[in-house]
Amino acid sequence: MDKREIKTLDKIYSAFESLLLSNNYDDITIQDILDKSTVSRSTFYSHFKNKEEILLSFVKHIFSHVFDKNLIKESNHDYSKSSDIDYAHYLAHMLDHFYEDKLLIKAILSSSASSIFLNEFEYNLRNMQSIFVDNKFLKDNNIPRDLNVEMITGEFIYLFKYWIMSNNEYSRDEILKYFIEHNTSFTPNKFQIKKGN
Repeated sequence: MDKREIKTLDKIYSAFESLLLSNNYDDITIQDILDKSTVSRSTFYSHFKNKEEILLSFVKHIFSHVFDKNLIKESNHDYSKSSDIDYAHYLAHMLDHFYEDKLLIKAILSSSASSIFLNEFEYNLRNMQSIFVDNKFLKDNNIPRDLNVEMITGEFIYLFKYWIMSNNEYSRDEILKYFIEHNTSFTPNKFQIKKGN
């Protein structure tokens, strides 16, 4: 993708985010996005067929960083120091980003767009939890592997939704503590994960 395309997508994403923060997703039109982004209709349709495609692309854009195994140093947190990935730190990294975008995520979850966001979140989270289960980060407890992954994925999504929709009543650290304490399979180990996998 060339710089001009990246700039165009950034303008569309920025306009879409701004509109989501001030309007219900269902009320946003393509024309609203065109007006806000100053992108032409033909340019817009060369990238997206409809509003749902923008949302899915936008959500994938958010998750591409949140679930990136190449954790880099960022202005408000740094998990890049070691190749040893701590389960709680990985979850903390996700929650840090969700907290930064809490108003946007709450706007999405409060609309008919919530299923698109949650389906993509569940897909990425399930893949991440599978890595931790396969690396023996969670106790066996005689729970079949796939069922174990589904249980911890579902529980974390439920807790995440509660946290966002309750206006972050609890701190990130409290949410992590409650999740780990409630998940009796958790074992506080670290494992080495290859960067970029």
